[in-house]
Amino acid sequence: MRGDRPLKRSMSGEEMEFFILNHKGEMVNDASKLIHIAKKRFSGFKVYPEAGQSIVEISSFPSVSVLDTFADLLEKVKKLIQAADKHEYLLYPNATYPGYARTEITRKRRYLEQEMLFGRKHAIQATLVTGFHYHYTLPRGVFDKRTEFLKPSGKSKLSWALINSYNMAIAIDPALTTLMQSSPFVQGKYLAKDSRMLIYRGGNKLGCDYGKYAQHQLLGGLQPYSHTTNDLISTLKKKHSLWKEMRARKGLSKKTNRKENILEFSWNPVRINKLGTLEQRGMDMNHPKRAMAISSLLKFLFRKLQREFYKAEPSDIGIKEPFKMEGDTIYIPPNTYVRDFLQRESAYKGFESREIDKYVSRFYRLARQLADRNYRPVLQPLQKMINEKETVSDMIIKRIRKMGYGKEIPNDAAAESALKSCEYLLNEVDNTEEKLYKAYGLAEEKF
Repeated sequence: MRGDRPLKRSMSGEEMEFFILNHKGEMVNDASKLIHIAKKRFSGFKVYPEAGQSIVEISSFPSVSVLDTFADLLEKVKKLIQAADKHEYLLYPNATYPGYARTEITRKRRYLEQEMLFGRKHAIQATLVTGFHYHYTLPRGVFDKRTEFLKPSGKSKLSWALINSYNMAIAIDPALTTLMQSSPFVQGKYLAKDSRMLIYRGGNKLGCDYGKYAQHQLLGGLQPYSHTTNDLISTLKKKHSLWKEMRARKGLSKKTNRKENILEFSWNPVRINKLGTLEQRGMDMNHPKRAMAISSLLKFLFRKLQREFYKAEPSDIGIKEPFKMEGDTIYIPPNTYVRDFLQRESAYKGFESREIDKYVSRFYRLARQLADRNYRPVLQPLQKMINEKETVSDMIIKRIRKMGYGKEIPNDAAAESALKSCEYLLNEVDNTEEKLYKAYGLAEEKF
């Protein structure tokens, strides 16, 4: 490594969350049982609890290649499916279960503390949704591994690489949430094309006062852009200060003895992770082929910003022509009304919104242009979605309508719909893996 260039071979990784269903298609609060079963069957297998007792999470091993991370992730999905099948459990691959379910908060310290601070009404919302998270390594030199926090810096190229990546991640959120939406029904009712966004983020800008972070947008809402690294650091510290104030009001301050990291107290759609990554975490959980396609786009987009120092420049030009490239500048919409408008359009309308349709198409065109040609076969599910203006949410809505239901769905019909989604996952894992190896002309034994 020479000079102040960012890490040339930055790594990426992914996280997937799944609901657990029984063989009847009903959601069950058996995460601890499934985790025990999986770990007992596969030595060294890592699967984690989540906010709800009906949710489990797996993550890929970080790698330079998206191919490698997904080969690893798909292998873990297969193992989890096998462990679940042994006890007649199924993994549900979409972000909300369509029928009514009695969910429970996982009895671990961090979730119980959130229940105390946010109130049960808001904290319980996190048990109703699952997400897909993508990680990309921060530029070399901006993150202190010893303190697990950002280094204060001035106007170095590395600092600007960080800020441009961070601002781009915020700008593309409405496009990513549209492409990955899979959560139209929750608790037996239709809420929005992306119900997860309402349930998790909440807030006045989304017209949702019951979302988990509805009253604490600083901690969980779609955040403003940052102008400098020091500006970003200041915002992160404000979040930690808010958390400490909330604790103090509940009398929890003296009960906290463990060493804390400031970065633990951000649950926004885009965050700087204490692992030293930029984490895109606003997306619905979705089927592997779409998650792999999204990951491929993000890898090359962030690589361009960090290795070639492209600028993500908020500008009025971005309102009419988002993601327009001129020289080393990619213009993105300014962080004002436009960003909030697009977020809301994505949640409620998806591709039915002309503005979202244009926004997603321009984002995809830009990211595809930057991607390695060898990855293009992997991107086909997104291209098909854009051409047909149909997301997984649209497919679920269409399925429910064919069953004779509209805005509400009874539990038996919801279970039937959920079982079909589980069946698609079973068929898709092997197909996605086969396409993955074929696309790169690689043999399975190489992994």
